[in-house]
Amino acid sequence: MLKMILVALDESENSMQALEYAVHFAKMEKASIHVITAVEALPPIVGKDNLPEYVPQHHDIISESYKQMQNKKISELLEKNPELTIVGKVKDGRASKIIIDTANEIGADLIVVGHRGASGFINWMLGSVAKQVVESCTVPVLVFKNKALCS
Repeated sequence: MLKMILVALDESENSMQALEYAVHFAKMEKASIHVITAVEALPPIVGKDNLPEYVPQHHDIISESYKQMQNKKISELLEKNPELTIVGKVKDGRASKIIIDTANEIGADLIVVGHRGASGFINWMLGSVAKQVVESCTVPVLVFKNKALCS
């Protein structure tokens, strides 16, 4: 039986659809949903002195944008499903670590992530977030992948 579902949300279509799947499971199981969005650090910039002024501002803009996106999506879902409990949080850090740490903090019974479809060199260098979460967690992880990509 599911009590707490953790959903990793970014602006990708797959993560939005993953959240819809989580709502379906939450309604069936009468579970709560915790939505997490990670704001990744900007790549290091080599400069003479300190970081340019725009770097922290850019981070704040991204963080605020994610908060607005997350709040809008949660509000839409609660309007359609007022019986659900859905809370959201935006945290700074590497996405896979944020997801894993949050799953442990809230006692998630299920983690739902969207598959971004990264491949090639970037995936080889960094590994996919979904892969890192699957390999690191002991609770079930549902990886939502767009059907169109599977054909």
